[in-house]
Amino acid sequence: MAIIDPIGIQENIAEQLLLYYDTSFSMSGKGLNEERNDLLRAYGNMLQEPHVEMLLDYEKCDVRPGIGGNLSQKLIEDLNFSEDEAQFCSEILGNGLFAGWEDDWQLYSHQWEMTKSVLQDIPSVITSGTGSGKTESFLLPILISLLKESRNWNRAPGPNNHPWWRERRPQYQPQRDSNAEISSGRQPGIRALVLYPMNALVEDQLGRLRNALDSPEVENLFNNEGNRIYFGRYIGATPLAGNSFDEDVVNRQQKQLAGEMIEIENSQNAVQQTGLPTEMFARIDGSEMRSRWDMQQTAPDLMITNISMLAIMLMREQEQEIFEQTREYLEKTPDAKFHLVIDELHLSRGSSGTEIAHLIRLLLDRLGLSPTDPRLRIIASSASLEGEEGGNYLQEFFARDNADFKIIPGAPEKIEGQNPLNPSEGNIVIEDIPNLPPEPFIQRVDDIENGMRGPQISWQEHCAQLISNGKTTDLKEAFDFAKIGPRIIDAARNSRDKINEIEGWEGGQPVAPISDLAKSLFGSSSKENIKAFRGLMIAMVESEIKLRCRTHILLRNPTGLASTPEIGARPVGDLTQVGKTHVSPDYTSVEWSEDDEKLLKSKIKNGLEESIARNQVLWENHRRRLVELLYCQYCGTMFYSGFRGSEPAPNQIEVLDSDPKLHGLPDDQIKQRIEERSFSELVVFWPLADQLWSDASKGTINQFRLDRRDTNSSTFRWYPATINPDTCVITRYLPSQDFTQLPNDCVKGLVWHPTSRNLGSDVSSLLSGLPVCCPHCDARGSRYGLMSPVRAFRPGVAESSQVIARRILHNLRLDDIKSTLVSFSDTRRGASDLAYRITSRQYSELLREISIQSLRELAIFEPLLLDCLIEGKEFPEELEQFASKYNLKDEMNALLALAQQPIGLHTAMDELIEENKQTKENILKRRKGEQNERTIRLSSLISGLQGHSETILSKNQGMLFSKLLSHGFNPAGIEQKNTTKSPTDDYICFLQKYTVGTGQNLTTKRWTEAIDWGSPGYEFKSNNLSIDEKAKINNLRADMITQLQNEFLDNFASGSSTLEDLGLGNFAINSNNLQQINSLREKYNLSNISNEKLRDISESSIRIILERYRYTPKLHSTDDNVDTIDGRQYWRGKITNYLREVSERNGIIYEDLLAAIEEIISVVEAHTGFVIREHVCIRITDENSPIWICDRCGKNHTHSSGGICVRCYNNLTDKPNSKMKHLNKRNLVFKSIEENSPVKKLLSLELTGQTSNQKSRQRKFKGLFLPDENELPESIDLLSVTTTMEVGVDIGNLTAVHLANMPPARYNYQQRVGRAGRRGQIHSIAIAFCRDSSHDTHHFHNPMEMLASPSPIPRLTMNRLTIMERMISKEVLYRAFRACDIGYDHRPRPSDTHGEFGKRDDWVHDLNGRRTNVIDWINDNKSEIEKITELFNRFTEISTPSKEIAQKIHRELPDKLDTAAQRPGGPEGLAQSLAELGVLPMFGMPTNVRNLVYKTNSRNPFDKIDRGLGQAISEFAPLSRIRNEHVLYESRGISGSLTKNPRTRYYQPTGEPYTRSNHAVFCNNCDILVSMSNIGDDINDIECPVCGDLKEAAGESMPDLQFIAPASFVTDPRGIGRGDGFRDRFGEENSRISARSGLFHEGESGKIYNHSGKNLISEFHESGEVFRMNLGPGQRGYKLIPNQDWFQTPMDNLWLIDESLDESDNREHNWGLMAPRITEVIRIRPMETPRGLVLDPRLPGEERNGEDTSRVRGAIISASALIQRVFADYLDIDPGELAIGHLRRVVLADGTNGGEIIFYDDNDNSGSGFSSQLDTDLIKVLERSVNSPKNTYIDAILEHGSKSDTPCLTSCQTCLRSYSNTRYHGLLDWVSAMSYIRVLLNQDYSCGLDGDFSTPEMNEWMKISKLAAKQVKDSRNPQEGWEHVEYELGKDPGISTINLLCNTGEGATGQRAVIFIHPLWDQCNPEGILRTAYERALSEYEQITFIDTFNALRRPTWAWMNQLTGNVR
Repeated sequence: MAIIDPIGIQENIAEQLLLYYDTSFSMSGKGLNEERNDLLRAYGNMLQEPHVEMLLDYEKCDVRPGIGGNLSQKLIEDLNFSEDEAQFCSEILGNGLFAGWEDDWQLYSHQWEMTKSVLQDIPSVITSGTGSGKTESFLLPILISLLKESRNWNRAPGPNNHPWWRERRPQYQPQRDSNAEISSGRQPGIRALVLYPMNALVEDQLGRLRNALDSPEVENLFNNEGNRIYFGRYIGATPLAGNSFDEDVVNRQQKQLAGEMIEIENSQNAVQQTGLPTEMFARIDGSEMRSRWDMQQTAPDLMITNISMLAIMLMREQEQEIFEQTREYLEKTPDAKFHLVIDELHLSRGSSGTEIAHLIRLLLDRLGLSPTDPRLRIIASSASLEGEEGGNYLQEFFARDNADFKIIPGAPEKIEGQNPLNPSEGNIVIEDIPNLPPEPFIQRVDDIENGMRGPQISWQEHCAQLISNGKTTDLKEAFDFAKIGPRIIDAARNSRDKINEIEGWEGGQPVAPISDLAKSLFGSSSKENIKAFRGLMIAMVESEIKLRCRTHILLRNPTGLASTPEIGARPVGDLTQVGKTHVSPDYTSVEWSEDDEKLLKSKIKNGLEESIARNQVLWENHRRRLVELLYCQYCGTMFYSGFRGSEPAPNQIEVLDSDPKLHGLPDDQIKQRIEERSFSELVVFWPLADQLWSDASKGTINQFRLDRRDTNSSTFRWYPATINPDTCVITRYLPSQDFTQLPNDCVKGLVWHPTSRNLGSDVSSLLSGLPVCCPHCDARGSRYGLMSPVRAFRPGVAESSQVIARRILHNLRLDDIKSTLVSFSDTRRGASDLAYRITSRQYSELLREISIQSLRELAIFEPLLLDCLIEGKEFPEELEQFASKYNLKDEMNALLALAQQPIGLHTAMDELIEENKQTKENILKRRKGEQNERTIRLSSLISGLQGHSETILSKNQGMLFSKLLSHGFNPAGIEQKNTTKSPTDDYICFLQKYTVGTGQNLTTKRWTEAIDWGSPGYEFKSNNLSIDEKAKINNLRADMITQLQNEFLDNFASGSSTLEDLGLGNFAINSNNLQQINSLREKYNLSNISNEKLRDISESSIRIILERYRYTPKLHSTDDNVDTIDGRQYWRGKITNYLREVSERNGIIYEDLLAAIEEIISVVEAHTGFVIREHVCIRITDENSPIWICDRCGKNHTHSSGGICVRCYNNLTDKPNSKMKHLNKRNLVFKSIEENSPVKKLLSLELTGQTSNQKSRQRKFKGLFLPDENELPESIDLLSVTTTMEVGVDIGNLTAVHLANMPPARYNYQQRVGRAGRRGQIHSIAIAFCRDSSHDTHHFHNPMEMLASPSPIPRLTMNRLTIMERMISKEVLYRAFRACDIGYDHRPRPSDTHGEFGKRDDWVHDLNGRRTNVIDWINDNKSEIEKITELFNRFTEISTPSKEIAQKIHRELPDKLDTAAQRPGGPEGLAQSLAELGVLPMFGMPTNVRNLVYKTNSRNPFDKIDRGLGQAISEFAPLSRIRNEHVLYESRGISGSLTKNPRTRYYQPTGEPYTRSNHAVFCNNCDILVSMSNIGDDINDIECPVCGDLKEAAGESMPDLQFIAPASFVTDPRGIGRGDGFRDRFGEENSRISARSGLFHEGESGKIYNHSGKNLISEFHESGEVFRMNLGPGQRGYKLIPNQDWFQTPMDNLWLIDESLDESDNREHNWGLMAPRITEVIRIRPMETPRGLVLDPRLPGEERNGEDTSRVRGAIISASALIQRVFADYLDIDPGELAIGHLRRVVLADGTNGGEIIFYDDNDNSGSGFSSQLDTDLIKVLERSVNSPKNTYIDAILEHGSKSDTPCLTSCQTCLRSYSNTRYHGLLDWVSAMSYIRVLLNQDYSCGLDGDFSTPEMNEWMKISKLAAKQVKDSRNPQEGWEHVEYELGKDPGISTINLLCNTGEGATGQRAVIFIHPLWDQCNPEGILRTAYERALSEYEQITFIDTFNALRRPTWAWMNQLTGNVR
């Protein structure tokens, strides 16, 4: 795949996005759409400047491994191989690993260097970049070593290829005979173990081994020699689990294994038939080991597995023979070598990496090896391990001196004799070369944009002459002459070096913005030169330059539009993006302009003082409040919106543009989607300007609830109102208010508001904030769709991603039609949702495009073509193309020939002749001027003829149906179920599959198997089928047609873009019925109107019916959509209003018109029940067809509509005011039709760690298909992947990668974008789509940090004793239980993965002396425990002696075993219980995994999605919905774990549906978890330890809820047998969860430390308990009812959700969900509160409407984040290793309240000892948190925070913010954090109250205070008279000041002063300089209030409206 124009792709994508915005977000204001587009086109808004990265090729060596190469010679010369050994290796490798290589192709130097190093027994690590052949770098030496060894083997028996699996009663036979092999002198054993971090890599690399060792050519060579090298993958997906040495297991499971062998054999046969590449498939008779059983019997020579599986294997009985055989091989074989390969080593980092390092020690010990054993060869691949840090990492990981290792980085190919990354003279090109001429390159861009994509020879010659000064006409030679490649590299490297110098980085990739590159090559970065550089990039492809480039494109989803309110005809000012400003988000802020200067002079001239005049200019021009702009999606009318602020007076509300609710952070996140905001949060105002208020929208309307439940009590209406453009205060008036009497200095309009005076906060938080109707056009929302016609300009991420993905593929496929794309997401859920939404949206988009084309072809071109044939007319060009497209000339001539035949001559032909006559007549009726001109039935388009011979193009199935099939799309879309069926129907139709047979013979087939893909019209199969299958296919076809009709009508009959809205045509009256309509006109005395006008009125009535979703098959969209409805009752709505206006306009009687229309629609047109049927007609317009556009709401009408608009009932003009050709100029669908994009089908599927068929999915993505598969529908265009695919998985020949969000870190980004351009293409692109998060926003505005910064060196935590103790315990228990003969036979069901230690109950009851024997072994083997300890304690930096550690293990382990066995609840297995308690390591396997089971209908394993318990309680909570493989599943409840019933052999729930239950009590006043009692315990006497409230008396302030930790989650059991998905009518709204993380429950007291001389108490818990909780909707839990049916059997361990509303106090069945964790916890709190300060996170008296200032809470949380980051810097670990718990309010020693910081170890192993380390070094860490040792994290903060040109005032990515703490970003503040930490360190610290502001953060606070005062002042109207005053009160006059806003005015304002205080100052008990300032202000002003700087910076208006008083608390 080639990319010709990478920079042009960005421009193309951007313009396509703007086209999408114009189509979906069109605004009615003049010029607003264009202004918005201009805003978004500017860099920094929607897109960033492209950056180009140089992908330098690697240096090659003179080793040519292909057939005919010199590998044999090099093995002899460099490695002393014998001639025989060298020749054999060369032949095998040339025919295997390097098959297809030309004889002159060379290895990279690093590949051969790695080979030599490994074979010389040097531990070797390859660190070359992505796409550099790292896999071959370690495979080559391994294969050479194995091949060399094989020369010493005698001829051994080959594999047992007897097909035992084909026998009627299969009896398992091992693949190899280990005894026979030993007899021949070949000792079985693993020679090479390749460890990968994940299964995806295992699958990927297996293909290379198949090529290398199992190709037919290699097999022939091996057969000649008599031996084979066996290899195998040993992972969970390898068949078959179980112990092959257990006869019962083999007898029970061998039939299942036989089935899997048959499947492998069938695949092999299919591959042989099709000639597909063999590497994707295993051979049943080859060298690849078939199953786990075979490998257990005889170990493979080369085994591939992953870390988790290796950890399991080392603990299980069934795999021990593998390790024993390997140990014997190493002991008995001379010169034996064991190759240990760790691929992607850099992913092993932190605590999990440390566990892996210990696992490697254990593996080597199990094999009888040590890290320095000469028989061991260590091989690794990694991203980056340079310098001392890298060496230390290797030493710790492998327990071997780092001096032994050789790191091979991969050298770049020299350019002009120099290293391009570090040329000796600064640049590669040092001579002075003139700038390139831009003209030819600009011309090439113009050519491309004019469609001239192919090589332009004349241009190439002209360009070559220009840039070579006439020396050549060859473009390649000219590029070499002008040294273009080296100059681009120099420019990119120099740009990178400048960034490095600024940021203090070293190394990194040579990458630069295109402006820098244009300046370097063309002399300047002008617009023309940037275009020239784009042309140069195009020319690079044509010049075949060797330089490879990756273009980085950064896009950003728009965050919404904002503007200032304006008085006048245009009610909005200049547009900007929401959230554009950083420091002052409430106001615009621009530099002083010429207009400002003119206005200033004018004001001074009129007598104002300059300072006052300047303030007024600033206010009027630059400090106006911004409001977010909303729009009506139907008429484009603009609205103001914002967050609901305070109420300055009755009937007034202030509009804020930043969310003031910091109170709930981090758990209650700010709602980004405006549709999720409630009325309590959102206010909407319509600026009337010169628009008209629709009479229909003037009444009261029921407001919708956010959860879409019915509400009859909350009525709203539009009220007349004004908004002050200066203060954004809305004043509401009575409905009868005369607008002319409203004040003219405000914007007049309407506000959406409830009719009730006091709605109540509980109700207002449930109601949607968006209005139900538009006051301009009266468009209404629906409970069954969009609840409001009003939307924000915030495009959906998935929708934008689809536009981007299609556009990328469009550009790629212009040059390579088979191009594909990969899209990365951070989570499995994100990848799954993205895959579905992209495909679903593409289907809808393609459906619209094809429908428009098909309607025009059927209604216009087909009759025109037939007419031309009859009349012998010449074909216009467009008609000729149409005829050729469908090969219609011959078919139409045959039709005409038959139609001319007389009836009766040939009886057998009469029916056919008659049919052709009728078809001819019907087609000709659609000619221009005929009765049915341009009219076609809907059924002809969708389903084919079905009794209507209307067209040749739609025969057995409709034209639209066939066209969708021709592009590979299921005509019914991608939904699993038929959404047109009623939910109560017993028959459930599936649209993606059908079933054949019954009972045990039931087979499920995909829909693609029902289609004859070889037939011309893609007909359904009908031949050679059983009666049953024919019937099922007919059912499938019928339901597909029904669903397609539904999709068509959803797209073209309802919504905001109907056929008539687009001007394409209208749903029409059948012209054959015009005679009857005329009769009805006379019958009902409607002579005032013409027959045509009555038809128009009837068609408008049909339009209104369709827009209300009243059409078949969609009968369930509204409650009244049923055929039995009383028709007249329905007419009371939209149609009656319309007909009344029509009657009045046309002077006719309404009742007569109503009766006529009823009869026309229900009787004449036969749309019974006023539901429009499939026989409805569609009349198509042509480009000159007249259009009537409503001048009020802008709605289009293709006929007169009786003179009335169907939307707003405004009068239409008598004559049309537009034509069809003037519409849709900026419509995405029409542009796509015009362009005829090569991207039709866009099938996107997820590929994640949980994808069950990864191999098949990768194969189809690469375009490889088996004989029974169909490429057209099954080819995958886009893979939506997660981090699974980050690593070196080969997923095809990619040139482009799409990132659906900005990755967490640089190395993630580097790995993801590295998937593209791995095949040597000149250009590749990486498109990152940034979302609306602070992380993505930061990197969008600072791209070089992600694109070019050096990758971090991985780090381990080998000094953590806790991690090592787990490994020691694991090995001690393994040996103890093995010695006591406890193993496989004693396992629980399902088996434990952490060890075979039996069941907990058996331990408790000491079954057969189990407990006694194991403890005796531990007591009797102290010396062995010491040896185990010494094994792990190598290169760990743990100071504790091994003997002491062993003694501790020996002493504590028995008690831990008892605790794990006796704990209440929990798993059945003892090993799992030990792991959950943190006694055993996890090796990356998450603790407490929970399944959501969505299918189980057989004896095969059930289908599930899994998550760790902490995630599962939210993602799998009842009523939550989650997608998998395009199917939406809804969780319905919980169950016991699913296991096989030994009697029925079917899966069913067993055990309790939960593993733990408790009754929790909370205190809302203190925001803490008070207690966790047992279920049934009395909770009334529970008292809050902080505020003293008693549960019995406190009521709702101390809520309680029962909690469970679910064992498993299930979907609806009624459909679980079929894997039913959920049919979502409303758009995937999840259950409303209320989650709380890091809740600490204080059970037993910890170790308390009073730190001498500090104001600090810390408490450490070795086994503390921390909870993540989901409190459910409304914090009332989930109502789960037990004893539900499982396949018609009631089961008490199946609890399902009860959705009925229950407002009673009976909560017996209400349960919250919890994820408990036992781990180390440290609690940190102040000892007492210093005088003058406040440390209470919930300050009394500072709450306003349930929202507090959050100032102290923000400081404490910020201090937590700062301590976390400093501790990570101190220990050199990832900050995520130590988690921050939920802030707790506590009582301090002096009786005041304070906040307690909670830290706990955050990994799946219940901690790694970091909390205990923090406990030990707490004072050191706290002191480092406020001081600035050089080159530390704090030093970097202070450098950026106080010394930078752009100082950080609150927090940023450089200081406290990170990807992992995104939820806290709104609260983080580095200045407050340092202040709080100083309070902990110093009992006398007063936070500046003593006038000492010398500390860095207080010095910075002085600047912040001044800025805050100025910012708040600027938010007020200058006419209020506020002035900024500074009191100099500190020790340093001029520096130490208190900032005030003062007002000496009279009237309402009075004499007031506002003092700005530090967040920790107590204004109620002022001390020091605050007291002095307060007393001074009190002497000068009447009223004193306070504002804290924390809120003044974040929400200045809220802070102003909620000023603090000095009242005593």
